[in-house]
Amino acid sequence: MSLWHWMVRTADGLPIFVDRAMRLRAIRHLARYLGARTLWFGFSDNHVHFVIEADPGKIRRIGRDLVGILRRLSARTFQPPFAQPIENQRHLLNCWPYVVANLDRHGVPGNALLDDGSGLADVIGARILPGFDPTTWAKFLPRRGIADKLVELKLPANAGDTAPIELVRELGAVALARAAAACVGWVDLTSDAPLVVHARAAVVDLGFSAGVARAEIGHALAQTRSSLWRLNRRPVTALRETILRRISFEDAASSRQRHNRNPSLTVPGSHG
Repeated sequence: MSLWHWMVRTADGLPIFVDRAMRLRAIRHLARYLGARTLWFGFSDNHVHFVIEADPGKIRRIGRDLVGILRRLSARTFQPPFAQPIENQRHLLNCWPYVVANLDRHGVPGNALLDDGSGLADVIGARILPGFDPTTWAKFLPRRGIADKLVELKLPANAGDTAPIELVRELGAVALARAAAACVGWVDLTSDAPLVVHARAAVVDLGFSAGVARAEIGHALAQTRSSLWRLNRRPVTALRETILRRISFEDAASSRQRHNRNPSLTVPGSHG
């Protein structure tokens, strides 16, 4: 087995996906397909990057599969995929910021680290994509931890910590529901997909714990009072922590972007 840096680009240079829902669907699908082989990934506007572990004999098949999945989900045509072997640890270290902050490289507007296409949230436990293993990269960089990887991106070392419950109350139910949707890789929480229902339950649990009004939570989730009661009976421990990490991560990444726009600002910690 060896490491490879993959890149797949549209043939005409146009964006791969026409809307956010299509893009997130492709991210979820490719996370399931590539599974624990993936170290890091990044979706830009008209191309995607993956750093994966693979048998050299299977490289051609993986390339065909990646193009096939993207073509099926986007109806675009693509250039032949490009796969470069990662030759040493320095090469791998250089791939980290290049892949997860790829939008910065191409000057695409927005926050590169908070973009749905960045795999950073998945690595630090601020998003759950079934199939993706956030620990795969660590076996190739055993002397580096999450804090090191965050600092390399000019984020505070505690950006992957869980936010205090007091911040949930400050943000309110709408922001909490938005963060929960981001945690499971969906645009919102209206779907009845099992993971989305679980995310709704986590919003109820966190909202109640933070003292957010029941009516506010119901409005944010478009759920009745009885539905909130049923959702609150579900166990949500793992996803609860993921959402709190997401809130902390969003706070830190937003501070980083403000600092980049005005370097005279001091970048604070992720939550104080």
